[in-house]
Amino acid sequence: MQQRVPLPQRTAGFFKEVRAEMKKVIWLGWRQTAVFTGVVLLSVLVVGVTIWIADVAFGELITYLTK
Repeated sequence: MQQRVPLPQRTAGFFKEVRAEMKKVIWLGWRQTAVFTGVVLLSVLVVGVTIWIADVAFGELITYLTK
């Protein structure tokens, strides 16, 4: 039967592994981060406006059909 490792040791080991993995991450520069953020915001705006237009159009269609 295998003995369990105490919680403080497991927690410490977890954070050591997290730190090791974070060192492997290739972080973006500020310019790339700003560009990608702009792309995401523009995409959200376009999708939001598209859904809004479809909502208004279908609402008007339902109103027209139920009169």
